[in-house]
Amino acid sequence: MKTFLLKLGLFAAPFAVAVAVELFVLPLDCFTFRVWEALSVQGTSIQTGQFYPNRQLHKADEVGDLLRYTPLEVHKDVRWITDKYGYRKANTDRIPAVVIIGDSFAAGDALSHEQMLSEVLEDKLGVSVYPLAPANIRTYLNDPRFIEHPPTALIIVRTEAGAANIRSPRRDAYKPAMVRLRRRLTDVAVVREADVLWNRLWKANMLNYSRSRIRDAMGLGRQAVRGEMPDGTPTFFSPAIAPWHITDRQINSIVQRLKECQAMLAQEGTTLIFVPIPSKMTVYGRYHPNPQRTDSLERLVAAAASAGIPTADLLKVFDAEAARPGHEMLYHVDDSHWAAAAVRLTADLIVQTLEAMPDTRGQTEAGGTSPGDRTAIHAD
Repeated sequence: MKTFLLKLGLFAAPFAVAVAVELFVLPLDCFTFRVWEALSVQGTSIQTGQFYPNRQLHKADEVGDLLRYTPLEVHKDVRWITDKYGYRKANTDRIPAVVIIGDSFAAGDALSHEQMLSEVLEDKLGVSVYPLAPANIRTYLNDPRFIEHPPTALIIVRTEAGAANIRSPRRDAYKPAMVRLRRRLTDVAVVREADVLWNRLWKANMLNYSRSRIRDAMGLGRQAVRGEMPDGTPTFFSPAIAPWHITDRQINSIVQRLKECQAMLAQEGTTLIFVPIPSKMTVYGRYHPNPQRTDSLERLVAAAASAGIPTADLLKVFDAEAARPGHEMLYHVDDSHWAAAAVRLTADLIVQTLEAMPDTRGQTEAGGTSPGDRTAIHAD
């Protein structure tokens, strides 16, 4: 038995040493091609946010989600900052006047910190803007911070395909208390860091990296479809992403859930703004080898606006910009997510939407040192 255990120990030792080196010696992003994979919480964890809290990570060679480890990859210099709650925001005592919820676009996937929609919009409005993303309406409603201090505006940012995932609003009786308890636990540094180590071990980034490289060597890695703009700029699409088709019944269902969110938020003095984001395929699909486009997003925007939901029509703005010769690309060449130029256009349109709404023009945010210090929402 002792001989067996000795042999088992000798066999397991190299793996244990490799894991220890990954967790305690190598940089957090050593085995990931994006910061997202390095900092995201996956699986069992007591964290309440989507990323490891209180982190600053700089990656000078991040690549997109379509062409990693190929000669066509584009290296990006990105910086991530997460707060004590595990979202992409520097720690601050300011109470947000605007909260953004949404998917990976809202969370700034493939963007550096200063390029995120929340940061760009904060600079334009002059008030605190918080990126509660990736998250949904129920995450927002069950967050004790926003129960105690509802923001002036809540912005729902969803890609066109992700709009169908908008949920009906619900505040659970027990959930805010559980969020408070878990946050108290993670306020203890030893507990927080032990949980992060456990989560990193569970994610097994080194193992997944090795597996991915083997698949790439076998020709089984993720592929991209190549198209080319008139000026010769390449643009790539995932073969898994097809043009978005949606029925009128599905649109009515989405609008109904948005109306439910709007009504519930209005009870707390918060205005809802809906921002559906066109996909790369929708905006640049004409450069796809098999050009396709539907009117699904146009119909959704029209239906939401007709129902009285303040809606930012990004498709119209993006189409106009994409038709301009020599424009800055709205989506990363090697990635399916939007680029900094698209974020700036979106922030401008949100500002215009807010300024056109009399209910938000006099409303305020809590900033400075106490909730009593209020600053009006305005565009600088």
